Amino acid sequence: MSLDSSIDAESGTIAAKAISSEDYYAEVRRELQQEAVMAVNVIPLAEDGRFGATGITGHPSKSDQDRKLGLFLHQKIRRKHVWICCSIGILLTVLIGVLVTLTRRPGPGVVQVPTLTPTEAPYNEMDAIMDKNKKIMESEEGLFWRPKILHVFSKEVLITTFKDPDYASPEYTAFIFLVEHANTLFVRPVDDESLSDLDEARVCAIFALVTIYHSLGGEYWFNKKNNNWLKPEVDICDWQGVTCTGDLVPKQYPIASNFSPTTDNHRGPISITSEVSNMIAQVDLDNNTVNNWENAQMVGDDGATSLRDYEVDDDLVPIDILDLHANNLTGSLPEEIGLLKSIRGLELSNNPRLVGTIPSSLGQLSKLQGFDVEGNNLNSFLPTELGQITSMRGFNVAKNKNINGRFPKELELWTKIVKLTIQGTSITGKVPSTFCDMIDNRAPLQFGPNSDGEFSFVAQCSLDCPCCTECQN
Repeated sequence: MSLDSSIDAESGTIAAKAISSEDYYAEVRRELQQEAVMAVNVIPLAEDGRFGATGITGHPSKSDQDRKLGLFLHQKIRRKHVWICCSIGILLTVLIGVLVTLTRRPGPGVVQVPTLTPTEAPYNEMDAIMDKNKKIMESEEGLFWRPKILHVFSKEVLITTFKDPDYASPEYTAFIFLVEHANTLFVRPVDDESLSDLDEARVCAIFALVTIYHSLGGEYWFNKKNNNWLKPEVDICDWQGVTCTGDLVPKQYPIASNFSPTTDNHRGPISITSEVSNMIAQVDLDNNTVNNWENAQMVGDDGATSLRDYEVDDDLVPIDILDLHANNLTGSLPEEIGLLKSIRGLELSNNPRLVGTIPSSLGQLSKLQGFDVEGNNLNSFLPTELGQITSMRGFNVAKNKNINGRFPKELELWTKIVKLTIQGTSITGKVPSTFCDMIDNRAPLQFGPNSDGEFSFVAQCSLDCPCCTECQN
């Protein structure tokens, strides 16, 4: 037995009661268990994470447990934020690396030049072309044909051909074509003899056509499937758009049994200061035309073979018409078009990418009767040299809004003109009275079977033109 005593605070008396020993030990064990649990698990933490105060009775209060749970959730959320921030940082680093790589990459059409060591040199397509041309010019055949072909051209043509320091001009490309395919295109002369009159004329005609091809983007012309230009085995009269009035057949020349190519120490593309300069000094510009028919025969349209089958002056290659209308011509007409001495018709209309000027060399085409460039984008004046073409019958430069200047007085020499069309241009001023007087006073024309027999002169209404038959805006 044991006594459990208590003090009454109000009366100051002491009350005691008797309890059994079993109840006493049970109460002690209960208090010890509570202290053990409190010591191990339920000691609350302060806001800084250290051991904090408990309630008055030594047990954790409700607010202590809430603070402990809140701190646990706070730490968990903070760890999650740290993980998210690290992930975003890694992603941004990768993204920045990709952007830097893209910005350093060259854009479309930009050629990235590789880093070269001091002993390396860039090798591109132009180098390959130069190497090929050098092999052609320095070959045994090239050394043989080169001076013979050079001898055909005038001083002006030679300067134009070789003035390009990169040797990439249409004229130089045409010259390489002649040298490379000379054995197919021409009859081989004996030893040191020059080319025949016929082959000299063929040199000029082929040179002019190949120059036109490269000047006007021939590789992009329409009807490429049927385009047989630049095929040396195909006669130029069969090239697409080229029409001839007959085929010239040269007499056969004996082939030299053992020829010795012309000795030349020059290496690489011909320089204007070497072989060309020597040729310029030797060329007789006053006699640089073909007048001799002794070495050629003509096969006419009727198949008859005879000398001088029809009247020909200074040309032996009977190119009659060059028709490249609506053919995606791109570029400017070269001056070499003036080498087509026998041509009578140039049909180049409806090529909106045809730009540049009307070549003054057209004045050299004394046989030209028709010239049509309507619907292009030429941007020049009418050359005064056009007045030299006294055979002109039809001239059409309509719908070239950038053709400007005044109507040339020299066109009063066009006494055979039948149809003249210049509307849609920017030609200003007044048609010279001398031209209109010529129209009014000339002898009656003998019109061809396809002509309506009436003179036609169409211009824009802003042009002062007393002899125009129609004005259009």
